[in-house]
Amino acid sequence: MHEPTVRAALRIIDQEFATVTVEGLCECLRVGRQTLYRKFEHHLGEKPGFTIRKTRLVRLCGVLDDHLELTVEDAAVHCGYASASSAARAFHEICGISPRTFQLMAKMRGRHMTSAFNDFV
Repeated sequence: MHEPTVRAALRIIDQEFATVTVEGLCECLRVGRQTLYRKFEHHLGEKPGFTIRKTRLVRLCGVLDDHLELTVEDAAVHCGYASASSAARAFHEICGISPRTFQLMAKMRGRHMTSAFNDFV
């Protein structure tokens, strides 16, 4: 398994995905920013900010799939985004499509959003 600091950071990200920041992780874990970045790069091959964004996107997928009555904006705010547009930008950056388009595609395929999300990342 991962190094203790990385494990603890992943646990915090999983529990506090909507509000966690890299600075907050550093404070909570009592490590410097450079140390956290170095450990994430070494053990996960990605930066902590990317891990946070990816976790939010996976959660956004789950919310959109589990609650089809929600708008993208409501789901985005629930997952820690300031607005639907900020969620859409982040989603498009990783998946190349909008959250709404993704929701419709997953619904048409009859697949769970989180499973379909893995097709894009």
